[in-house]
Amino acid sequence: DLGSVELDSMGKASTLSDFISWGKENYPAKKYMLVLWDHGYVEPYGNLEADDIFYKDADGNVIYDMDAPDDVYLENDCIDLDELSQALKDGGTHFETIVFNTCLSSSLEIAKSVAPYANYMVSSEESIPCAIGIPEEYIAFLNTNPDCTGKDVGEFICKMYSSALLEVIDIIGEGSENAGNFTKATMACIDLSAVDDMWNCYTDVAKHLYYSIYDMDTYTGFLNAST
Repeated sequence: DLGSVELDSMGKASTLSDFISWGKENYPAKKYMLVLWDHGYVEPYGNLEADDIFYKDADGNVIYDMDAPDDVYLENDCIDLDELSQALKDGGTHFETIVFNTCLSSSLEIAKSVAPYANYMVSSEESIPCAIGIPEEYIAFLNTNPDCTGKDVGEFICKMYSSALLEVIDIIGEGSENAGNFTKATMACIDLSAVDDMWNCYTDVAKHLYYSIYDMDTYTGFLNAST
């Protein structure tokens, strides 16, 4: 019996930080791994993970779905990157790896947000087919390899994910209507120690473009070159 807590929004930073602190206090370990699961999408930047039970009304108030009037427009209460960073900071735990079992989460913005709190990050640039998700074999892998690093388990997840994709494609056929959902899928294990250098390089490129493109001709030329 792990006990129980009052129902609260998974879109709040404090909900995540409380969970992290609880896990570390009750299950101390030499290395920690955090898996975030739900919807991920890019709006307005980076990653937002949606709570399907708690919502925000037009005034920004968090409302439990069952308590909301039928005629009120609601949006999912989400963890944005500022809230995610705050939750990881307040959780007081440095992770060997953070895994995003969420779509569209392998972005530079997300990596920058979580880099101070983990050694590695596992995530996908594309949508993660719900028929697969991140294969749970990594739990058995951790059980039999307790001394593994975040890189080890991250590369194992990538390998298992690739195998699961190929298995589904083999079953449904590459030419089937749904094959595209699986053939475009991606998964990466990212070394977060490299993020600051990558961020600085990206910023330099962005500044160069900003001060170099003054008209539609040069902008078109840039698009053609990048294509």
